[in-house]
Amino acid sequence: THYGETNAIYRCHLGLKVPAKLPECGIRVGTEERYWEEGKTLAFVDANKHKAWNLSNGQRIIFLVDFFRPETVKYKWIICGRVWASFGILMLITRFPKLKKTPGFISKFAHSTIGLIMMFMLFLQRTLRFEVSIISKK
Repeated sequence: THYGETNAIYRCHLGLKVPAKLPECGIRVGTEERYWEEGKTLAFVDANKHKAWNLSNGQRIIFLVDFFRPETVKYKWIICGRVWASFGILMLITRFPKLKKTPGFISKFAHSTIGLIMMFMLFLQRTLRFEVSIISKK
């Protein structure tokens, strides 16, 4: 079970390949359980506790898209910076599980610092219109 960084985002899951229905494959948001259907979307506020599972033998593939709630668009730089910081920290914790034991004040400082860096990078990218290629060309 996990929850997103902010309640400013609607998270939408589009089912592309769904191997089974509940109880084998599904998502729980709060206390409500649903399952994906191919070609249909499920939407929820990412800040709500949620859990997804696939206990079937098949592969579940969803297309995930986030949308700003209309009243939060004016804070997009702050929100994007914080969300990208959360992704970065999650990747680090996945790679280095001992980081989970980091004291809270250090984690909060790291999250804030990474969030500010990401916010600045996103602002520069948008302002200067440069692209960062993540695919190497041979």
